Amino acid sequence: MRSLSVLIICSIFLNSSLGESKCQSHADRHKATQRLLKLVESETEEVSTVRRLLKAGANLEAHSLVGGVSYYTPLQWSAYRHHWETVMLLVKRGANVNLKVPFGDEHYYSPLALCARFGPSEVLKLLIAHGAKVNDQNNHHAHTPLMCAASEGKIENVKVLLKQGAKVNSVSWLGKATALSMAEERGHTAIARLLRCWKSRKS
Repeated sequence: MRSLSVLIICSIFLNSSLGESKCQSHADRHKATQRLLKLVESETEEVSTVRRLLKAGANLEAHSLVGGVSYYTPLQWSAYRHHWETVMLLVKRGANVNLKVPFGDEHYYSPLALCARFGPSEVLKLLIAHGAKVNDQNNHHAHTPLMCAASEGKIENVKVLLKQGAKVNSVSWLGKATALSMAEERGHTAIARLLRCWKSRKS
């Protein structure tokens, strides 16, 4: 009888300890997630710290709040801040390359669209290799990654996107702009020439 009582007490203690450990683990992951979001929002890139926070269980699909509204994920923030080493780390750790918030907002850009506008072609290739959609529409203008690259004069990114199946004739919702018209408007003559040549080859 006594041994049974001891077993019951031990069982209660063990379950209680496991419960506390589980709560503590959840709290630690939440803390790591909040630190990660704060870190990637900053202008300073700290890859080693990001790596430690991921090891601590930070949520890659969490998003920050700006004025009570859902905003960028860690991957979106990293691309927006031009932290390309962090982008590559997050992608390799399994970040969703097509997840984007806030929906329908002016700043509603996928990681691929942000990279197409600002980033190096090798990061663009990595995102596409991990399933990023090359013809996805972004922001309330419905700009595609190709439009983003063309408007910013990123000719190497334009080449990568074209080779990966980007549609030259996609049209934005507002203004009815295309990648070609955006390149011409911004004075990116080499990109405009490339897009015209690509269109003629595909027609």
